[in-house]
Amino acid sequence: MKKLALATMMIFMTAAAQAEYYRTASGRVKWRDLGPSSNNRYVESTPKSEDSNLIITPYASLRAGFAQVSIDSFNGFDNGASGAVALGLKFKLNDRFNIRFEGEAVYNLYRGGPFEMYPGTWSAFIYNIETSQRVFMANFYIDFLTDQIIKPYLGFGVGAMNIAADIEVIQGGFLDQRLSQSGSLTTGFYGGFGFNITSDGSAIGDVGVRYLNAQVLGLTVSSISYNLGVRFRL
Repeated sequence: MKKLALATMMIFMTAAAQAEYYRTASGRVKWRDLGPSSNNRYVESTPKSEDSNLIITPYASLRAGFAQVSIDSFNGFDNGASGAVALGLKFKLNDRFNIRFEGEAVYNLYRGGPFEMYPGTWSAFIYNIETSQRVFMANFYIDFLTDQIIKPYLGFGVGAMNIAADIEVIQGGFLDQRLSQSGSLTTGFYGGFGFNITSDGSAIGDVGVRYLNAQVLGLTVSSISYNLGVRFRL
C-alpha cells in the first residue's frame, strides 16, 4: 500500500514539474504541458486553446524605395526617393489575423521640371523644382495570415507633413523662391505583403505601395511610393 501511494505521488510530482499555470485573456487560470526536458531545461509547447494569451511583439521597421509626388495638377508626378523608419507593436489575435500599431517617420525627396505652370492664363515657366517632405504618421495595419508564403496587409495612417519646395522660376526674369509649411494634416493608405526572411519570423520582408495626401498652402500634395523594407522583432 505504501509503495502504491509513493508511486502515485511521484507520478503527480513529475506531471506538475512538466506543466505551468497561466492566466488566459478571459481571466481564467489554466495549465499547459511543457515539452521534453533537455539538460534539466523544459521546452514550452505552444497551447492550442483559442483563448490562450494574446501575443504582443514589439518591432522596428526600415524601408526605402521609389516615389512620385504631385502638387495640385501643375505637372503630373515628379520622381524621387522615399525612406522611412518606424517602431510598432504587433498583436497576434488568432491564426488568421494580426493587427499592428506603429509610429513612423518618412522622408521623401523629389526633383522636377522644366514645365509651364498655368499655361494660357498667367504663365510662369518652372525651370527646376526640388521638393522635400518630412512626414510623421500614426499607422494601423491588418495582416492576413494565409497559408501561403506571402502574407498580405492593408493599412491606414494619420499624421502631419512638413514640406519645403525650392523653385527656380522664369517669369520676365529669373526668380529663385523657397516655400515651406509645417504641420499639414496628412492621411495615408497602404497595401502590400510580408514574407519571412528568417525561419523563426524574427525578420520579415515587406513589399508595399503607400499613398499620402495633404493640403499644403492651399494646394493638394499627393505622393505614391513603392517600397522594399524589413521588419525586425525587438
